[in-house]
Amino acid sequence: MPLLNKLKYKKKKPWRDAKLFLIICEGERREFQYFNYFDGLSRQLKIIPIPNCEGKSAPKHLQVNAEKAVQEFDDGGDYELWIVMDVDAWKKQDLHDIQTFCNEKNWSVAISNPCFEVWLYFHFEKKQLEADRLNQCKTWKGIVNTLGNSGFDSAYHPALLATAIQNAQSNYDDEGYFPKVSSTQVYRLGEKIYPLVKDVLTNYQ
Repeated sequence: MPLLNKLKYKKKKPWRDAKLFLIICEGERREFQYFNYFDGLSRQLKIIPIPNCEGKSAPKHLQVNAEKAVQEFDDGGDYELWIVMDVDAWKKQDLHDIQTFCNEKNWSVAISNPCFEVWLYFHFEKKQLEADRLNQCKTWKGIVNTLGNSGFDSAYHPALLATAIQNAQSNYDDEGYFPKVSSTQVYRLGEKIYPLVKDVLTNYQ
């Protein structure tokens, strides 16, 4: 299926009433590059991904980044704030605390278990893997590097957003609000973004 080559696509200036998404990323590079892809695809949408600062990715630092982002970018319009993070090595209490923190502010959390690469995997694959050490981020990074022709490319492959949403949702399982291994909640954020970029992505596929 042809993919949208965003490198050749001219970004659109958002309308004044465009929906703003502030996305606080646990990672410093890959998550930022992925979500930045969608910024400017539609005048209905403005996305500002916020990477971690100086490798400070603990939940308490993500909370600080979220509050700073709102102070800087909230102009009183319509916005959603999402914290995109991994289960990784964090204690369940840490994940519980950040969920409670966001609930109190009407913000959202999208957790991947064990890491963001689970979400990237579902851009290509329909079924969960049956393999050893799937609870380790290193395993998933290696898997993602084999997808497509030369691994995941954040300049092209986010055009498969609709496929990723469907695959991730159909394979999702959790314990309370903690996703089980090989599951990701990022599809919930994808469901919010996709209607605003659907026409553009459809035209290029």
